Amino acid sequence: MTDNKANVALLRDAYHSFNDEGVRAFERVLAPEVELLERPRDVRHRRRDREDTLARLEELGWQTWRIEPLEFEVFDDRVLVPVAETVPAPDGGAPTERTRIHYWKLGPEGASRLEVFRKRAAAVNAAVGYFALLERLHERLRPRTYVEIGVHMGRSLGRVPPGTVSIGIDPEPKVVDTAVEEAARIFKVTSDDFFRDYDLRSELGGMPVDFAFIDGMHLFEFALRDFMNLERYCTPQSVVMLHDCYPRERSHAERDRQTVAWCGDVWKVVPCLREQRPDLNVAAIDIRPEGMGIITSLDPESTVLWDSYDEIEARYMALDYDWVEEAQEERLARLEHDWAQIEALLPPPFQEAPEPVGEPAA
Repeated sequence: MTDNKANVALLRDAYHSFNDEGVRAFERVLAPEVELLERPRDVRHRRRDREDTLARLEELGWQTWRIEPLEFEVFDDRVLVPVAETVPAPDGGAPTERTRIHYWKLGPEGASRLEVFRKRAAAVNAAVGYFALLERLHERLRPRTYVEIGVHMGRSLGRVPPGTVSIGIDPEPKVVDTAVEEAARIFKVTSDDFFRDYDLRSELGGMPVDFAFIDGMHLFEFALRDFMNLERYCTPQSVVMLHDCYPRERSHAERDRQTVAWCGDVWKVVPCLREQRPDLNVAAIDIRPEGMGIITSLDPESTVLWDSYDEIEARYMALDYDWVEEAQEERLARLEHDWAQIEALLPPPFQEAPEPVGEPAA
């Protein structure tokens, strides 16, 4: 069992001793699990050994920084550390004063990953929002295959553990982490074009889709077609997640984007599937920032949606947010962001658990 209190204390000691002892204390939680970033925006998952970590720290010039941790926020095995930084100017000018939010995931041997964010909201989303849920689903399901529609910068693809055959589909991906690009095959096409031109099972080495995440176009008809196309390659044990299914307010739920936070009308997929496909188990998890749909008990042989697609599209396209707002919890089948409730919907793991790493036999 992870001793999170001890790990948090180790983090605190590392931060406080950084300025006095260089990297000696800090490296205890850094190496060999994480890679430091020059720019606080992207996840890096490459493992680095002690010497490489030390060299990277020196290259970034962290020994000249002043780092002061502010009040920690602990969410079970996740820790947010606001850090006030004074960064010397490379030309000898005035130093830069700034605050960054460091996000740690804790494990049995200390911190297993570090991400750095400019804004607290983004860090909280990583710690307790849909990224954290996707990561936990991967850990629990241990899928053999994973398909993601809507890759963007690759942050959710970066949650896929080694050993899972992964495919991403996005016409204009903006992935900057080479580790993600090396671990997953990314098809730079629209999802409609992909399913027209490729056989997904063949691309997965003959295996079905165990786990999928739909986060492409934020419009009902696109998300519905993505589900329909994916289901054909699934099994009754597969799990499909759908982003942006529980909007927080009307302005986020319109078809025409007017705000930075925007989920479009993807939420219509939930009542559509509940009404048209009662054989499915469908719910919307109320999770930051705009909810996640979870769909299980899939039937790759079903033709219900295909047979009546035009009529179904017209019916649900005509709905507006007033309709769902009248009874949002019921019509979106709201599910509390509670892991016990979510786990109860899941099938058994697809792969056996890895052998625990222990002392070699005598």
